[in-house]
Amino acid sequence: MEKLKGSPLAAKTVGRLLRRDLSLRHWRRVLESKEWEMQTGVNDIMPALKLSYDNLPFHQQQCFSSSALFPEDHMYRTTELINLWIGLDILQPDGRNQTLEDIGLSYLNDLVTHGFFREEGTWAGLGYVMHDLLHDLALKVASHDYVSLHRSNVGSVKIQQSIRHLSIIIDDDDYDYDDDTMSVEIFKSQLRNLKTRLKVKQLHTLMIFGVMSKSFAKIFGDLVREANALRVLHLVDISSSVESILHTFSEIVHLRYLCLGTMYGSQVHLPLTISRFYHLRILDLGSWYGCRDLPKDLSNLEKLRHFYSQSDSNIHNVGKLKLLEELTVFRVNKESEGFEPKQLENLTELRELGIYNLENIHTKEDAAKAKLIEKNYLERLTLDWDSERSNIEPDVEAVILESLQPPRYLEGLRIGGHGGPSCPTWLGDNLTVEALKSLHLIGVSWKCLPSLGKMWGLDTLILKHIAAIKEFVIEQRQVLLQQDEGDQQLVSPTEACSSKLQVLRSDDTMGLLATPICSFLSSSLTELKLRWINKIKMERFSKEQEDALHLLTSLQQLKFSNFRELQHLPTGLHKLTNLQRLEVDYCPAVRSLPNDGLPKSLQELDVHHCFNEELKQQCIGLLGTIPNIRTEY
Repeated sequence: MEKLKGSPLAAKTVGRLLRRDLSLRHWRRVLESKEWEMQTGVNDIMPALKLSYDNLPFHQQQCFSSSALFPEDHMYRTTELINLWIGLDILQPDGRNQTLEDIGLSYLNDLVTHGFFREEGTWAGLGYVMHDLLHDLALKVASHDYVSLHRSNVGSVKIQQSIRHLSIIIDDDDYDYDDDTMSVEIFKSQLRNLKTRLKVKQLHTLMIFGVMSKSFAKIFGDLVREANALRVLHLVDISSSVESILHTFSEIVHLRYLCLGTMYGSQVHLPLTISRFYHLRILDLGSWYGCRDLPKDLSNLEKLRHFYSQSDSNIHNVGKLKLLEELTVFRVNKESEGFEPKQLENLTELRELGIYNLENIHTKEDAAKAKLIEKNYLERLTLDWDSERSNIEPDVEAVILESLQPPRYLEGLRIGGHGGPSCPTWLGDNLTVEALKSLHLIGVSWKCLPSLGKMWGLDTLILKHIAAIKEFVIEQRQVLLQQDEGDQQLVSPTEACSSKLQVLRSDDTMGLLATPICSFLSSSLTELKLRWINKIKMERFSKEQEDALHLLTSLQQLKFSNFRELQHLPTGLHKLTNLQRLEVDYCPAVRSLPNDGLPKSLQELDVHHCFNEELKQQCIGLLGTIPNIRTEY
């Protein structure tokens, strides 16, 4: 423990190193390593961390070293790291039929296992953080190839002539509209001199973090203009005033990874020169909030594998991008060349696909040209009809959906706006997508939902704006739900059946809160969100509905939304002994919480947009008994 200086970080890191090999020889090699001789003080644990780094495989060392480019305390995203590693050619195929993304994820998981990253949940999903001392280690071991500059170190850091990867961090204090503070001016002056301190023409990576003022943009524009060997370019906070920097891109034809983003409300245009980057593998516009028009010849990028975009971007002649793995938006337009269903025919590498405006397909032959069933790697699929279309042809739409059968191992399916009378046979009687984990049905006109019991892996079901449901099938059982006139009939289950469904969001409250369904979901469902959109007024839950809700004993999150006439929340919520979060949103007639109390397990109570002072005060009165309470008008 003396060598570890009492540091938990050092103990965890070296402990993981020792755990890799329990042989005496390995432990002695660690104990007797000359790295320990480099300790410079009573609190120096860098040798312990460096030992663990030295024992990583070479490619994982390269992956770890690249984190030196990011700001300290950065929240890393999986795709952000793996895309950078692809852009830097760190990831190499191993001959085992693995994609580069699979290899990158394997390396990332290994770095987590060895303690170099720590997983952390965020609102956007799983992220990764790195301890400050490990970030310092990355800067140290990567100093021959990587350098990260910011205002506090730009004048003092030693920039070696071998540097190929550069990041520049602009803090909020550096973004000054007047450009008149002395320290900022010094920072800019030192950045202008960068070309005398490093070989710009040999740079492979340039990443800029933070918002640029116009004067900063001119400095970086001059830098990019000479960095013709760039493989990675990362600019995520471009404002309208610095659009000029984008027009310096014409010569960086070796680019592999381009990440561009703008500030909200920006009207910045994408540079037309993007379509000349013939080696580009990854185009990340996930943070682009500027003008959405893509260059018409973007399909020239035949090596493109990943295209990320938040905006509604449709690629002309996308069929030429045969290596593409994500196409989240493809809008069918048979009247415009380059947007026909046949464009999808040869995109066999797709993992994610969204097809919209399917009302523009009128024959099964045209639908079949997409050849969805042959896309063996497809994991997530969206099939969408415009809900505001002027004409609905139920029979035609039924045939089209039947012809869009996906591959059998599809994991996520979203169908929206379909006007046919029933689900396709590949999702119903002749179920072929048995591996589905997530099913979203939005605004469909089906009278019978597909059988959940046959989807053995389903853990998320979202139902929205479905007015015509009459049947809900669980294995060989049928539960009759809401009839057109609002009546409800139930048929008890005849055989035991269990569910793996964990998340359910629906606006069919009257149908779902039925004993057969809740009994089926009782052991698996952890999150239930109910939203009321029915024209029938609902002032209270019936005794049968409350009894059905009490069966959902695995619930951890429960939300009631848009129950405008509801005067009382269901009684018996205290029976949901695993409930941790209760949310009530826009239920203006509810004046109080249930008289029989809330479950003792509750950790969060969120009541908002209910416009009732009595209810608000009652929630505030529970402070101290429930850890987190939020009440907002």
